[in-house]
Amino acid sequence: MRYPVAYGWEPWLCYKALSLNFKVRSFPDLVTDARPTSLTSMKARELGKSMKGLGYDVKYTLGRVALIFLRGYFKASLAMLQGYLSNIKRLDVADWVSQHQKRTFWKRLKGNLNELTIDEEAQVFFSGPARIATLRIALKLRRLK
Repeated sequence: MRYPVAYGWEPWLCYKALSLNFKVRSFPDLVTDARPTSLTSMKARELGKSMKGLGYDVKYTLGRVALIFLRGYFKASLAMLQGYLSNIKRLDVADWVSQHQKRTFWKRLKGNLNELTIDEEAQVFFSGPARIATLRIALKLRRLK
């Protein structure tokens, strides 16, 4: 098995293994050394292209774009959406990834909403309209619980 010469990066290998019914494990105790990175518009556009190539569902992609927007990376969120909407060749696992995400989307969203709590320290990262939107979302979610 070889990495395809296309957008998809490391997730392609995991999705390929899962689509072939292999088990995939992570090792959190494995120590690695990586330099810190930040999200630039160029990286976000490339990430959007890889999500399109891997067949990510539209709901999942729009959720990622919204989260990045709410974190204050306005240009990067638009660049990610631009990358997703570009004309990119879909990889061999795209159909499997799309179906897998559609099956698990609502279950994951419900689980994330149940665990969501926004405390005073987390609000420091948001400013202006993003902070107001975040506070409104938090209040609505607390009412739902």
